[in-house]
Amino acid sequence: MSAKYEWALIRSGEAFQSLVNTLLQFERPGTRVFGRTGKDGGQDARSADDKTVYQYKHHCDPSFSKTLSDASVEVTKISAYRQPADKRYALWQHAEEWVLVTNVAVNPNDLGRWDKEIVPEFQKIGLKATLWSMEQVEALLTKHPHV
Repeated sequence: MSAKYEWALIRSGEAFQSLVNTLLQFERPGTRVFGRTGKDGGQDARSADDKTVYQYKHHCDPSFSKTLSDASVEVTKISAYRQPADKRYALWQHAEEWVLVTNVAVNPNDLGRWDKEIVPEFQKIGLKATLWSMEQVEALLTKHPHV
Protein backbone atom coordinates (compact mmCIF):
# COMPACT_ATOMS: atom_id res chain seq x y z
CA MET A 1 0.00 0.00 0.00
CA SER A 2 1.45 3.36 -0.97
CA ALA A 3 1.76 6.29 1.38
CA LYS A 4 -0.62 9.23 1.15
CA TYR A 5 1.28 12.45 0.60
CA GLU A 6 -0.18 15.83 1.45
CA TRP A 7 0.84 17.83 -1.61
CA ALA A 8 -1.34 20.75 -0.50
CA LEU A 9 1.20 21.44 2.24
CA ILE A 10 3.74 22.44 -0.41
CA ARG A 11 2.45 25.81 -1.49
CA SER A 12 5.46 27.39 -3.15
CA GLY A 13 8.14 26.67 -5.68
CA GLU A 14 10.77 27.24 -3.01
CA ALA A 15 9.33 24.53 -0.75
CA PHE A 16 9.10 22.12 -3.70
CA GLN A 17 12.68 22.95 -4.70
CA SER A 18 13.89 22.22 -1.18
CA LEU A 19 12.11 18.86 -1.17
CA VAL A 20 13.46 17.80 -4.56
CA ASN A 21 16.97 19.02 -3.73
CA THR A 22 16.96 16.84 -0.63
CA LEU A 23 15.65 13.82 -2.52
CA LEU A 24 18.31 14.23 -5.21
CA GLN A 25 21.06 14.35 -2.58
CA PHE A 26 19.96 10.90 -1.37
CA GLU A 27 19.04 9.40 -4.74
CA ARG A 28 21.89 10.74 -6.85
CA PRO A 29 24.88 11.45 -4.59
CA GLY A 30 27.22 14.02 -6.04
CA THR A 31 24.43 15.98 -7.70
CA ARG A 32 24.96 19.69 -7.21
CA VAL A 33 21.77 21.38 -6.08
CA PHE A 34 21.12 25.09 -6.19
CA GLY A 35 18.89 26.67 -3.59
CA ARG A 36 19.07 30.38 -4.28
CA THR A 37 15.97 31.83 -5.90
CA GLY A 38 16.18 34.02 -8.97
CA LYS A 39 17.45 33.60 -12.51
CA ASP A 40 19.29 30.31 -12.71
CA GLY A 41 19.82 29.69 -16.40
CA GLY A 42 17.30 26.88 -16.30
CA GLN A 43 19.18 24.81 -13.73
CA ASP A 44 17.96 23.88 -10.27
CA ALA A 45 20.43 20.99 -10.00
CA ARG A 46 23.13 19.42 -12.13
CA SER A 47 24.78 16.00 -12.08
CA ALA A 48 28.41 15.88 -11.01
CA ASP A 49 29.49 15.14 -14.58
CA ASP A 50 27.42 18.08 -15.95
CA LYS A 51 25.53 15.74 -18.30
CA THR A 52 22.13 15.95 -16.59
CA VAL A 53 20.35 19.19 -15.75
CA TYR A 54 17.34 19.20 -13.45
CA GLN A 55 14.72 21.90 -13.49
CA TYR A 56 11.78 22.02 -11.09
CA LYS A 57 8.32 23.41 -11.72
CA HIS A 58 5.69 23.49 -8.99
CA HIS A 59 2.05 24.21 -9.81
CA CYS A 60 -0.99 24.61 -7.60
CA ASP A 61 -3.09 23.91 -10.71
CA PRO A 62 -2.65 20.19 -11.49
CA SER A 63 -3.28 20.61 -15.22
CA PHE A 64 -0.77 18.77 -17.40
CA SER A 65 -0.99 21.59 -19.93
CA LYS A 66 1.08 23.68 -17.48
CA THR A 67 3.83 21.07 -17.64
CA LEU A 68 3.80 21.08 -21.43
CA SER A 69 3.90 24.87 -21.43
CA ASP A 70 6.84 24.86 -18.99
CA ALA A 71 8.82 22.55 -21.26
CA SER A 72 7.96 24.51 -24.41
CA VAL A 73 9.11 27.77 -22.86
CA GLU A 74 12.29 26.20 -21.50
CA VAL A 75 13.37 24.55 -24.75
CA THR A 76 13.47 27.97 -26.40
CA LYS A 77 15.58 29.43 -23.58
CA ILE A 78 17.89 26.41 -23.40
CA SER A 79 18.41 26.50 -27.15
CA ALA A 80 19.84 30.00 -26.73
CA TYR A 81 21.94 28.97 -23.70
CA ARG A 82 23.55 26.21 -25.77
CA GLN A 83 24.96 28.71 -28.27
CA PRO A 84 28.70 29.41 -27.74
CA ALA A 85 28.09 33.17 -27.69
CA ASP A 86 25.63 32.93 -24.77
CA LYS A 87 26.97 33.79 -21.29
CA ARG A 88 25.39 30.57 -19.95
CA TYR A 89 27.03 28.34 -22.55
CA ALA A 90 29.54 26.89 -20.06
CA LEU A 91 26.62 25.66 -17.93
CA TRP A 92 25.03 23.86 -20.87
CA GLN A 93 27.83 22.75 -23.17
CA HIS A 94 28.20 19.25 -21.69
CA ALA A 95 24.52 18.62 -20.97
CA GLU A 96 22.96 15.57 -22.58
CA GLU A 97 19.71 15.29 -20.63
CA TRP A 98 17.19 17.79 -19.28
CA VAL A 99 14.92 16.50 -16.49
CA LEU A 100 11.77 18.43 -15.66
CA VAL A 101 10.65 17.62 -12.11
CA THR A 102 7.08 18.59 -11.30
CA ASN A 103 4.39 17.96 -8.72
CA VAL A 104 1.80 17.45 -11.48
CA ALA A 105 0.39 13.93 -11.90
CA VAL A 106 0.36 12.30 -15.32
CA ASN A 107 -1.59 9.63 -17.15
CA PRO A 108 -0.75 7.63 -20.29
CA ASN A 109 -2.31 10.28 -22.56
CA ASP A 110 -0.13 12.95 -20.93
CA LEU A 111 3.01 10.90 -21.46
CA GLY A 112 2.03 10.40 -25.09
CA ARG A 113 1.75 14.16 -25.51
CA TRP A 114 5.14 14.63 -23.81
CA ASP A 115 6.74 12.13 -26.19
CA LYS A 116 5.09 13.69 -29.25
CA GLU A 117 5.36 17.41 -28.43
CA ILE A 118 8.34 17.86 -26.12
CA VAL A 119 10.86 15.08 -26.74
CA PRO A 120 11.41 15.97 -30.43
CA GLU A 121 11.94 19.66 -29.64
CA PHE A 122 14.69 18.83 -27.15
CA GLN A 123 16.22 16.31 -29.55
CA LYS A 124 16.61 19.17 -32.04
CA ILE A 125 18.94 20.93 -29.60
CA GLY A 126 20.83 17.76 -28.67
CA LEU A 127 19.13 16.94 -25.37
CA LYS A 128 17.11 14.03 -24.06
CA ALA A 129 13.97 15.37 -22.32
CA THR A 130 12.87 13.39 -19.27
CA LEU A 131 9.83 14.03 -17.10
CA TRP A 132 9.70 13.27 -13.38
CA SER A 133 6.08 13.78 -12.41
CA MET A 134 4.38 13.58 -9.04
CA GLU A 135 4.50 9.79 -9.26
CA GLN A 136 8.30 9.69 -9.49
CA VAL A 137 8.68 12.20 -6.67
CA GLU A 138 6.35 10.12 -4.49
CA ALA A 139 8.33 6.98 -5.32
CA LEU A 140 11.49 8.74 -4.12
CA LEU A 141 9.73 9.84 -0.95
CA THR A 142 8.70 6.24 -0.32
CA LYS A 143 12.25 5.06 -0.97
CA HIS A 144 13.70 7.76 1.31
CA PRO A 145 11.05 8.10 4.09
CA HIS A 146 13.43 10.07 6.32
CA VAL A 147 13.10 13.01 3.90
